[in-house]
Amino acid sequence: SVHLVRDENGTATGVISINRDVTDQCRAERALRSRGAELERILDAVPDAMIHTSVDRRILAVNPAFVRIFGYTPDEVVGRSTRLLYTSDGDYEAQGRRRYNPEAPDHIEAHVYVLKRESGEHFPAEIASTTLRDESGEVQGFLAVLRDVSERERSARELVEAEARVRREKEFTDTALDFQRDTFFLFEAATGRPLRWNRTFAEISGYTDEEIARLPAPATYYGEEDLARAVPFVQEVLRRGSGTIELD
Repeated sequence: SVHLVRDENGTATGVISINRDVTDQCRAERALRSRGAELERILDAVPDAMIHTSVDRRILAVNPAFVRIFGYTPDEVVGRSTRLLYTSDGDYEAQGRRRYNPEAPDHIEAHVYVLKRESGEHFPAEIASTTLRDESGEVQGFLAVLRDVSERERSARELVEAEARVRREKEFTDTALDFQRDTFFLFEAATGRPLRWNRTFAEISGYTDEEIARLPAPATYYGEEDLARAVPFVQEVLRRGSGTIELD
């Protein structure tokens, strides 16, 4: 700062200059700006949506992933209630009672909840949230990190459906084989381990299912002469794809 020095008549007789070395302050400000820019770049790169809200659940800030997932621009949501992200008022109020209030735990484990995009589409989201407090412990707001798990949920449903379809097909096949009057017996050629047989095979062989499962095949069920005939037959079947042979 600079101050004029005047004599008793008010005439300027000099200047007093007071200077302060602010090198450290400038360095600290540059470092703070650098850290802020670095943090902004990190938040921009995060693939999950991040929503910073006030205590009354009004949106204060969002990251680019929020825009991609929900379809809203920051200008469209900042200052508005998070109510617009829920599928109903009841869902919004229920989540507020459970998670977004000063009495709730500071850290909420991830949970899946159905939310709503700007287009009106409903989608499953995995949400983890934390309470933001100041140095005195007063609640200042909330931070929610949200992941769109639509593909994961769809894959899980498809897997369950596929498993159910396989079970139905197996049950149908088992029933069809068990009602056949001809025997059916499938075993692993390299090891002789039984894989599948029908009820008629068990009845004709005289063995129980438990015994069939542990006895080596085909030596248990056929004589040496028949086995000698069966070896070239099996090789022929492998070559041609099918065949018929009579064994005792």
